[in-house]
Amino acid sequence: MHAVVLCPGPSLRRYLAAPVGADLTIGVNRAAEAVRCDWLAAIDCGIVSHMKIKGNPALFTSSKTWGRALAEGAAPSRFCEVLSHEEIRFTTTCPASPGWKVFSITTALVLAEFLQATEIELFGADWNGIADWDRTIPPNATQTRSPNRWSAERHKFDHVLKWLERDCGIQVSQHRNN
Repeated sequence: MHAVVLCPGPSLRRYLAAPVGADLTIGVNRAAEAVRCDWLAAIDCGIVSHMKIKGNPALFTSSKTWGRALAEGAAPSRFCEVLSHEEIRFTTTCPASPGWKVFSITTALVLAEFLQATEIELFGADWNGIADWDRTIPPNATQTRSPNRWSAERHKFDHVLKWLERDCGIQVSQHRNN
């Protein structure tokens, strides 16, 4: 199964200019504001509670984030299904390191494996700067999108990528600005 994982970085514009057909579309955070997705992967309660998502995707998040979102008034009807990281831990080969749960991009990749993707195309994962594809600078971006933060996320991403390609046999293609 061919999956597309869309992150909100500047290279998401490449996808928006020429969408790639796929069996499964997973939006990471604000990317689900730009594209109607089958799934939203998000671990930030504010994203889950208040983001203006297109359509009615399923949500992949942690039980803790979902509980906080509900307590803050998130409408469960925003999502056609909710699946937690904790629910899949015994049904997929998940990377040995629990660090895959720390970043939304890595949770999206683990979700794609769980949903039986055999090929993944990744757009919008640029690991630099603070602005999204639409040049919006999200609240707290100056604190959460530092070079150190991008380096930490990239390290976890590389670990999950190696697991996908080596252990799961999933081909991952990255489309980003260089």
